[in-house]
Amino acid sequence: MNSMPRLILVLTLITAGAGLILSLVETVTREPIAEQRRLETLRALQAVMPPADNAPDEDTVQLLTGQDKRGRDKYRVFFRGRKGSELSGVAFKVIAPDGYSGNISVMVGVDAKGTVTGIEILSHMETPGLGDKIVLPAFKDVFVGKNLDNADWRVKKDGGEFDQITGATISPRAVVGAVRKGLEFFRDHRIEILAETKAKAKTKAKAETKVKAETKAKAETKAKAETKAKAETKAKAETKVKAETKAKAETKAKAETKAKAETKAKAETKAKAETKAKAETKAKAETKV
Repeated sequence: MNSMPRLILVLTLITAGAGLILSLVETVTREPIAEQRRLETLRALQAVMPPADNAPDEDTVQLLTGQDKRGRDKYRVFFRGRKGSELSGVAFKVIAPDGYSGNISVMVGVDAKGTVTGIEILSHMETPGLGDKIVLPAFKDVFVGKNLDNADWRVKKDGGEFDQITGATISPRAVVGAVRKGLEFFRDHRIEILAETKAKAKTKAKAETKVKAETKAKAETKAKAETKAKAETKAKAETKVKAETKAKAETKAKAETKAKAETKAKAETKAKAETKAKAETKAKAETKV
């Protein structure tokens, strides 16, 4: 009887310890997993969209697509790519729920008019060697250039123009159907998807214009300040040179005046001495006579 509480305590400690460890592992791996998913999304976007100079995974719009079996709202994210201020393409994910072995997740890229620029299979559980051939370029490239107006969105076995894979019609049929539904949603909500892109492009253009104007104004202000500083430095240098020249001239004039005064004083002293000597000589001569 005494061993039961001890057993419960031990099991409780083990459970708490395991929970703590799992929590720590989840915390440590959360960011790396999120970053890996982001990189996978970027690779898929690059595969299906025309070249863009923005970050499509940061330029998105989310639209309500319906509700799941539990009545919860379902949303689809549209990734927008741009070249400068112009839209270069849009990408979005679709799910084919009717794959042979389960859901098939597909990234679809389109231009502004809804023509497919590429598709990428993100995940699937199709039969190896048969249904999994949907990942091959030979199958995916058939979608490029197709839209709702220029293609019959069925596999050839059903009377359409999309090739089915030998021995595996279900997987291609599921992908074709999912892409078609995605294009229909894009067509029905095209204005909503692109309107925000145009607004962002205008905002970006205004921001760039403002930055350019501010940069130009700063450059002009800096140039003016440098010109003013140079002018002030030059003026100070000229003033200093003038002051030094004036000081030298005054020093020279003082020296010359002093020299003249000393020469005059010497001359006067000499004249006085000569006059005195003459007077003394005369006096001596008169005394002798």
